[in-house]
Amino acid sequence: MEISEKEMVELKRGTIPLSKLAVQGLAVIGPSITAAILITGIAGVALSATPLVFIIATVAILINANTAIQYSKKIASSGGFFTYASHGIGPRTGIMAGFYQLFYNINNVAFLALWNGYFLVSIYSFFTGNGVSSYTMLLVGFITVAFYFLIQYFGIKKAINFNFVTGLIEAAFLVIISIIIILLSPSSNTAYVFTPGSAGIGGVGLGMILALLSFGGYTTVVSLSEEAKEPKKNVGKAIIFTIILAGFIFVLTSYALTIGWGYNNMANFALLPLPGFTVVKAKIGIIPTIILGIIVLSSNLNAVNGQMVNLSRVAYRMSRDGILPKSLGKAHPRYQTPYISLIALTLISTVIMVIVFLLVTPAIEAVFLLATMATVGTIMVHSITNISLIPYSLKNKDFKVFITGLLPVLGTILILYALYASIWPPIYPYFIAPVLLIVWTVICILYIVLVINKKTNIEEIGKFTL
Repeated sequence: MEISEKEMVELKRGTIPLSKLAVQGLAVIGPSITAAILITGIAGVALSATPLVFIIATVAILINANTAIQYSKKIASSGGFFTYASHGIGPRTGIMAGFYQLFYNINNVAFLALWNGYFLVSIYSFFTGNGVSSYTMLLVGFITVAFYFLIQYFGIKKAINFNFVTGLIEAAFLVIISIIIILLSPSSNTAYVFTPGSAGIGGVGLGMILALLSFGGYTTVVSLSEEAKEPKKNVGKAIIFTIILAGFIFVLTSYALTIGWGYNNMANFALLPLPGFTVVKAKIGIIPTIILGIIVLSSNLNAVNGQMVNLSRVAYRMSRDGILPKSLGKAHPRYQTPYISLIALTLISTVIMVIVFLLVTPAIEAVFLLATMATVGTIMVHSITNISLIPYSLKNKDFKVFITGLLPVLGTILILYALYASIWPPIYPYFIAPVLLIVWTVICILYIVLVINKKTNIEEIGKFTL
């Protein structure tokens, strides 16, 4: 389906200032989600070393974000890492990065929507002591996706403004309650939690899988490049702010929860459905726990919003470059949003959410499988983009041994180690994620060979920038 000249509406330019761009990234990361719930999976493998995991993950993400920061100074495109890799190595490599980004975002939307359902079912049981059908979480997942689909359909500013206010409130609340828990646990403070402890290096590496996913929201900043004010100046700054503040909150809250519960008893901590809520209720009381519940719900919605922003805009730009069906590259004539790609990919994410929910039990395992699927996808995206920065800087005579040479290689090594930890030893159902990634890779390579290579404008693919 071709797009006529009349339909060639672009995304709305220059609408998002630096402050909202930065807080958007933080709000999509949703630190309260990790602090209150996702920490369960991390603590289950890292045990007392959970705070150490977040320190290493913060450093690893900062090193990897260096690539996006360097690229953003010269390239502004909603295609994000697809565009970066296309400029760095070439269109075929860029297309693979784009397909991996779609794999990540599609699964991440499914994960976050189902996670929101799991959270609401769990929080209901936490406060009432009554259980509900697991299918309720699937229903909540549907409602979550539909809610943010409608918000984004009618314009990005509405979603950004919502995230800006709730993101600031979330960050302030988490810092305050973490400090209170630490002050109420003076005899439990210890540096031991910043060592591998009984989990060992293997446990720390496996814990990084979910910890790295916790930072995934910063990529939303990159996807909003075409709609940001002065993107080549502000996108990099927003990325740095987002990661440093999120890392600080993650380390602070994980430390508070670890010593608040007892670092020698983290195996039992990991068995709790809502460990963060349990500690906050025991240490501070019911009112802060209720407030935390409201904030986590808001944070869940922010995270879904951000991933839908990423997903729809990457597909929009790849469509405009002739990789995906042309209809996905249409922007709404009134709202200037990528509404066709938003509709199509929202449906795909919803279908995946349903399939995994029905095939994988218990429900929490379905949630964590989707999270792992998203993580292995984003690891591939960052690995390709990191390496692409080296030839890009050489071609542009801007090569710096440390910034555009050593850091991209080091960042790739760190995240590939996390990928290895997700593959070996194989653990059900998480080993399914890398298997599906391999299948996806084969399909994408065949598509490039059989379809993309026949295009006459292949060297122009992925090169758009403001």
